[in-house]
Amino acid sequence: MDTPKAAHSLDTAEDYQPTTMSPGSPGSPGNQNWPPKSAGPGPQQEPTDLAPEWRAGRKEWMIIIVLAIVSLMVALDATILVPVLPMFCELYYIPFYLESVKDYSPIMTGVALMPLTGALLPTSVIVGRLMTRFGHYRWAVWLGWAVSITGTGLLILLDTNIKTYAWVLIFVVVGLGHGLILMSYNFSVQAMADTRNVAYAAGMYTFTRTFGMCIGVAVGGTVFQNEFKKHLREFHLPAAVANNAENFVTTLHTFPKTSAEYLAYILAYANAFKVVFEVLTALAGLAALLSLFIQEYTMDKELDSEHVLHQEKKKPSTPEANVVTR
Repeated sequence: MDTPKAAHSLDTAEDYQPTTMSPGSPGSPGNQNWPPKSAGPGPQQEPTDLAPEWRAGRKEWMIIIVLAIVSLMVALDATILVPVLPMFCELYYIPFYLESVKDYSPIMTGVALMPLTGALLPTSVIVGRLMTRFGHYRWAVWLGWAVSITGTGLLILLDTNIKTYAWVLIFVVVGLGHGLILMSYNFSVQAMADTRNVAYAAGMYTFTRTFGMCIGVAVGGTVFQNEFKKHLREFHLPAAVANNAENFVTTLHTFPKTSAEYLAYILAYANAFKVVFEVLTALAGLAALLSLFIQEYTMDKELDSEHVLHQEKKKPSTPEANVVTR
């Protein structure tokens, strides 16, 4: 008994004729209504969102972009960027001064910086505790700039003949000022931001501080190189030394300490450092003026975060649960 053929079956291979589907025809990739939805009974299933992580990431990036704009305004008005310029520039050129003018080795340079770091770290801890205790931070910002301007101005006195006790006391004053400023600005930035955006504000503050470090070293390098080159020409020394002043210190240590050439190089270094510290004092004064516009925000805020801990409620005990099975 022969089986009847299906209505759409092909008798031979020659009967197959390929068809070309237009972009709008059913089954084509360009048809948005293909494949057809099931018309069967029951509720229709909504299409599944295949990229929830992308949507969440887009939300986070929107927060970061908006916060970056706000942080940039704070960096200009509340002096987050300006204060780190003299700070990190000083931390770069003070060791440079000790190695070149004072003829210290790298190890002795690290030891000589202990008065600065020894005053900076305890000051930051004490100021942080005081701001947490009293809930105010502007007093620390203003006091920090008063001390920092004094210390930066005293750095201008660093020359070839300064006594050891003198530059030790100067380094202590500089460390006190930096300790006050670092901790007070860290508190102020987080107080200005909303509770749920504190982490972003702290991260942006760290980025801005690092960015200011790069700019501070670059600005100081430009001033130092130009001034050093000018003084080298005044003492009839090769001006090309200014293009590689850091590496020339190693060569300078091999010169006789009483030679006229060595003394001329040392004096040229000292005069260039003096101009650098004068520029840093001016920047510190500008930052102090800008800090007067910092507004006071409360540091007592309620926790407002998307990540919270939920504690499960204990089920009430029943008489059956208290029965001891023997």
